[in-house]
Amino acid sequence: MKTLNPKISVIMPVYNGEKFLKQSIESILKQSYKDFEFIVIDDGSTDESLSIIQYYMNVDKRITLISRENRGLVYSLNEGISLAKAEYIARMDSDDISLANRLEKQVKFLDKNGDVDILAGNVDLFGTIDEEYMRTYKEMFKGFSDKDRNETDLFDGYTICHPSVMIRTKVLKSLNGYNSEYKYSEDIELWFRAIKKGFKILKLDDILLKYRLHDNSKSYIERSFAAQDTFKVRVEYIKEFFESRRLNYLIWGAGDGGKNVNNILKSKFSNSNFVGWVDKFKKGNFLGKKVYSPKEILELDFDYIFIATSPGKYYAKEYLQQNKFINIKEFMICYW
Repeated sequence: MKTLNPKISVIMPVYNGEKFLKQSIESILKQSYKDFEFIVIDDGSTDESLSIIQYYMNVDKRITLISRENRGLVYSLNEGISLAKAEYIARMDSDDISLANRLEKQVKFLDKNGDVDILAGNVDLFGTIDEEYMRTYKEMFKGFSDKDRNETDLFDGYTICHPSVMIRTKVLKSLNGYNSEYKYSEDIELWFRAIKKGFKILKLDDILLKYRLHDNSKSYIERSFAAQDTFKVRVEYIKEFFESRRLNYLIWGAGDGGKNVNNILKSKFSNSNFVGWVDKFKKGNFLGKKVYSPKEILELDFDYIFIATSPGKYYAKEYLQQNKFINIKEFMICYW
């Protein structure tokens, strides 16, 4: 039975998700908390996804189906938000499985804790990808147990699992939904924008979702593009620090990662000066700029350091903090 004023709007975009779609849909329909509408957007699928959704729509009237030509994930998410009638919006993906008490736990928590705006859950990772990539995700989802450390967690490379999230609808609409400029990291861009506006993010300790990682998952296929998008988001976040003055910056890591970071910085800051590189192992010049040792930079005049080396990022961060540089305000890890 369709509720006129549901408590939750579950939004699930679908594009060619036939393989796991039945499991995902059923995991929502079998929730212990029943007062929700289920907005499913078929984003121009060319497989049997639409037929599967139509079958379940005939079985359960809580499902609202939108079907049209392909316009991408961000467009679909914003379309779903525009249709949402409930107090809370819950995200869901077409290849994941929500645990039966997911919605119930999130609603109860948000009802009791008005100072939390975006609520994620712990996730059980499973799937067919290699162990190294699985470990990367386990590490990435470790943060956000303290709503007052959101900024630090985001800059330290932690995030929350997007399809595990429940958000206050008024908060999401006040942020104007997702930004279409960041189609590979639309979630991380939203988290940054939310905390900049003073909204709070928290992750429950409870496992609420089985998060599937496989060779055809969006996060796996687009991981290199997502890394670039995420760095662009971080740069946008700190831009206001330098709006009234010229940015003089160093890049730690004289290599391909540093080169890519510098290209993005030049496109983002019209009034900037690239001072040079920092590298523990290299000397001389790289791409026309001097390479400084970590010790040498203590005598230089500059505003900011971008750490663009993956193997040496923790050493660089520790070195800078030991020398009284402030994370986020004076340096960041780019996570290339």
